[in-house]
Amino acid sequence: MNLENGDPDEDLSRSAVVLTLPANEDTSVASRETTRGQDLKITVFDSFDAVQSVWTEFEKQADGFAFQTFAWLKSWHEFVGAKSNLALCIALIESADGAPVMLLPLAVERRAFVSCLVWLGGGVSDYRAPLLAKDFSSFMDRHRFRALWREIRDRLPRHDAVILDSQPELIGTQRNPLLALAHTPHVTKAYFTELGPTLDAFLQAKRNTHWLRDERRKERRLREKGALVYRVANSAEDIDRMLSEMMTQKSRSYHELGVRDLFSEPGHREFFYHLSRRCLQDGFVHLSALIVNGEMKATHWGLVYRDRFYCLLPSYARDELTRYSPGNVLLRRMFEWSIARGVKIFDFTIGDEPYKDGWCDQELKMFDCIKATHLLGWFYVVPLSLGRAAKRMVLRFPRLRAPAHNVRVWFFRWRWRR
Repeated sequence: MNLENGDPDEDLSRSAVVLTLPANEDTSVASRETTRGQDLKITVFDSFDAVQSVWTEFEKQADGFAFQTFAWLKSWHEFVGAKSNLALCIALIESADGAPVMLLPLAVERRAFVSCLVWLGGGVSDYRAPLLAKDFSSFMDRHRFRALWREIRDRLPRHDAVILDSQPELIGTQRNPLLALAHTPHVTKAYFTELGPTLDAFLQAKRNTHWLRDERRKERRLREKGALVYRVANSAEDIDRMLSEMMTQKSRSYHELGVRDLFSEPGHREFFYHLSRRCLQDGFVHLSALIVNGEMKATHWGLVYRDRFYCLLPSYARDELTRYSPGNVLLRRMFEWSIARGVKIFDFTIGDEPYKDGWCDQELKMFDCIKATHLLGWFYVVPLSLGRAAKRMVLRFPRLRAPAHNVRVWFFRWRWRR
């Protein structure tokens, strides 16, 4: 492992330091604190195997999202991260009695000429954040976290910039501690909704009578074209067929929108196939399709973790049946499936797509921590920050969206032809 200016023979999986944090300025709080919030041990790991046992146990009780689970990030690293110029530096913070209080899945990635501190799972993880003990915020205020963060960074490989983006404001019910650092709003927010006791009750609460009547009419038209089946994958054959169709549909959509094709990038197809085959039976991965007359007209790949359904990769075929909204029919089937299994939250995750407005009653603010730590980092951070500021401006003023979209599509197709 390359430790930049550090000792190349140092084993990060065994490097640790004990930090005594400064006393909380609020004496009424300090008087109630135990050693759990005083002496903290920082250990940095350079491999998944070294931290697997403590990580998998901690995630069972910690506040976090599906994207911080060991299975998700280990699979991502195996098929995507390991193929890039990336050095693992997973930071585990433990209390004086050895109980984990925070785990930060970090890495130092070489981007062109700059070394960047980043979250693991970039490109596929909508929410990037640490795992937190349930009581983390009770003993960690912003001043103490800043001191802790300085100590954590001192234990990491040298990096020219910090690029910790796509972070949610809340982790469980706790405020994300990294908000104590300098940050800016992310380009978009995330959106979710609480499901009702029944599908009918949920739909009636969200949509008016005219919309419901129109959608029922479209579904009848689909049924007239042949047998209409909602199928949830439960076999290796289902995985292969549905994933292949979903990737084909999504790649076409990416091309039309003029954005990067996730499935054309090294390792991503293998990542989704591997995770689906490994985690379908335990319910972590959810893969489904709406089939009309034997053909998949809409597909979806997502996750189910705790009481949350993550709607991640919805897609639909572009053909003569598109006008009957097969994607909406599939979405209603996913609502129904989730409600029947006691799922409480349907999470549309990050992105300001208009179709989410009619379903979501709650939003999750997102933010980025982007900072140059050395002179070289400024050459990367400044254009990156300006580009994101421009994107926020476009989203803020609707009149700019169409011209910006046309430019993006033109540029994408120009690069694709080359």
